[in-house]
Amino acid sequence: MGLEFALVATPAPYFTFAGWRGDLVATENPVLISLTGDRTVEAVFAEQLTVNQPTPLRWLAAYGITNDVETAVLEVGANGLPRWQSYVAGLNPNDPASRLRLELRPAADLGTLNLRWDTVTNRVYSLWQSPEAGAGFIPIPDAQTLPATVREYQLSPGAASDGQFYQLRVELP
Repeated sequence: MGLEFALVATPAPYFTFAGWRGDLVATENPVLISLTGDRTVEAVFAEQLTVNQPTPLRWLAAYGITNDVETAVLEVGANGLPRWQSYVAGLNPNDPASRLRLELRPAADLGTLNLRWDTVTNRVYSLWQSPEAGAGFIPIPDAQTLPATVREYQLSPGAASDGQFYQLRVELP
């Protein structure tokens, strides 16, 4: 017969207890566990998110938003974007200068042009193009789901001179 005791998991602020894994698979908290030998038990926690647009409550709290989060996440921040979009893009919703920018720059060889943007870790970036600003954008095939380490894309010669419009999209992986 083993030693029996209660095992309790305490989540950090803005997280909830999700369950146990390892040698104990359960969702009760606390849970009674009997030790009859070596056991490995891990508590699993989940981040609390808004329902409207899944945005972490800890992220909102970091920007001073702790009340009425379902409404606040949809409101436009000082940077001109809904707060949930600022979260996805990795921007500061309280900073008017915090924007996702796509710049067209001459390449080092001066024969081509590069698209350049700033990145944030844990995001992926994709480039899209259109012959007209009001027309639908299509993905640039070799510029999809680019990691945050890629911050520049070289356009094919003549691409910028043929009146193309470009769009940068950012997503959480």
